[in-house]
Amino acid sequence: MKRAILFLITVGIIFSFTMNVFAEKAGYEYGGSQIYLENKTYDDGYGNDGKSLKGSNHFSATRLYLTNYYYFSDNTLVRLTLDSTGQKMGNNGVDYENSWIFVKYLYVEFKNLGWADSLYIGQIANPWTNWEDKIWGYRIIAKSLLDDTGITQSTDRGMSWLKKIDKKSECQFALVGGEGYKQPDYNRDINFEGRYTYEVVDNIKMSVGTGAGTKANNTALPSSTADWADKNSVSYLVGNIHYKTKDTIVSLTSAGYVVDNDSQRNGTITKSVGNSITGVQKLIDNLNLIGRLDNYDPDKSLPENNVQKSIIGLGYKVNEDLQLVVNKQASIYDRTNTVVHINYFQAEVLF
Repeated sequence: MKRAILFLITVGIIFSFTMNVFAEKAGYEYGGSQIYLENKTYDDGYGNDGKSLKGSNHFSATRLYLTNYYYFSDNTLVRLTLDSTGQKMGNNGVDYENSWIFVKYLYVEFKNLGWADSLYIGQIANPWTNWEDKIWGYRIIAKSLLDDTGITQSTDRGMSWLKKIDKKSECQFALVGGEGYKQPDYNRDINFEGRYTYEVVDNIKMSVGTGAGTKANNTALPSSTADWADKNSVSYLVGNIHYKTKDTIVSLTSAGYVVDNDSQRNGTITKSVGNSITGVQKLIDNLNLIGRLDNYDPDKSLPENNVQKSIIGLGYKVNEDLQLVVNKQASIYDRTNTVVHINYFQAEVLF
């Protein structure tokens, strides 16, 4: 992790210096850096090596982002965000052996085109997951449902069109590779993803999202010589309704996912369903009570296959540059009849 951090900082300095030279200082903007720190303690559970995790303590920097912008004009810019969170998990299924550097965002944005408020080309944000992460504002704790279950990713290679239709509604559509920014070359087809959001009344919004395309079979992913014919046809439909004010947030997401022509399952169709309910309530200034409950069935054809995850905790915003979170998470696996409880202390540092 230390090497990854050093490399990330070095690349950022070089990029910053280069942009300053060519932009004559006017067009360059440092977008900031984010570090997510995490300490977790296990109440129970076992690692992949079969050893008990009870009482074990693990500290790591789970996220490290460095962002820079270069403005060609008020309506045209380039964003670069580097991510050193590509850790390789160790044999015990808990610790990370090393880290890698990924380009999370590298896109050109064209604003105010008339037919589009923004057009993004490059390594871009997914129309749904990034949008949903912003609802509750605690990405430091957990990914959104679609991202956490692998239905779709936070960013991908392609192009995206965003348009605010009127004061109450907006839509965003994207054509992407479908495999995400950590493995963008595993699929050379084009996938479609989209989202439509409508404000029903003040503070209440409803959204629907969809995606369709292909993904490489998981068994081929570790190999650079993957058979590109070994793909699955995939599609998903997701809906969200949420109420959000300065003091209270309640959000409900439901999703369905279909995988077709999976060669490893003799061409069968796999259907998955899931839902997530999230709540945030302000207790006093800068202190919030946080709760979340996810339920996901990765294969409806298998009995007692649900995975339930729950989160309860407190979030305290020290200032604009530091946010602290204490929470307890539980995961229930019906197939193995096991429950894992983990205590977290997390910090988001901006600079």
